[in-house]
Amino acid sequence: MKNFKKYIAALLIFVLALSLCSCSLIDRLKPAPAPETVRLTFPEGTTVIQAAQKLEEGGVCTKDEFISAVNNTERDNKFVKAINNPQERPFLLEGYIYPDTYDFYVGEGAEKALGRFLANTEAKLTDDMYAKAQKIGMSMDEIITLASIIQQEASVPSVMANVSSVLHNRLNSSSYPRRDGFLFKAQRQAVYKRGSGGQIR
Repeated sequence: MKNFKKYIAALLIFVLALSLCSCSLIDRLKPAPAPETVRLTFPEGTTVIQAAQKLEEGGVCTKDEFISAVNNTERDNKFVKAINNPQERPFLLEGYIYPDTYDFYVGEGAEKALGRFLANTEAKLTDDMYAKAQKIGMSMDEIITLASIIQQEASVPSVMANVSSVLHNRLNSSSYPRRDGFLFKAQRQAVYKRGSGGQIR
């Protein structure tokens, strides 16, 4: 009888242990929960600072981390390599934050977030666009910078043609022999004047 009780007790312990192991195994076999995502829309004219703020609010990365990633001159990227005077830019990749709706993973970090923007920008720039830029004697970086300035300076689409005309006249003027210097000076002014009503004169 005593041995029988020991046998029952041992059997119960075995069954309990087996049950716990089975539960643990089942838990391990369950698929991991899908990472949380956030969908953010960046309208035309979004600046680096505005994009950084929106990413921070969405929990993707901090504002400072994104700005730091944008200003990383050591990045192995075709756009960064094409920039001849990074020291003259308020933000290195201003203008390359392509306006669109993006899906991010929450907490994915600034580098991956910036990578999404740059990949989208690259996909939107066709060989025909590069050919047209070359035809008018401008690099794609200059075209993007010029478009960024026009977007930031013009409050409404109807004003864009006037702003574009002013900029092109300046670029073609002998008073501005250094096109790149003028472009980035204008960009710096546009970035910091945006929202204050100031425009390029």
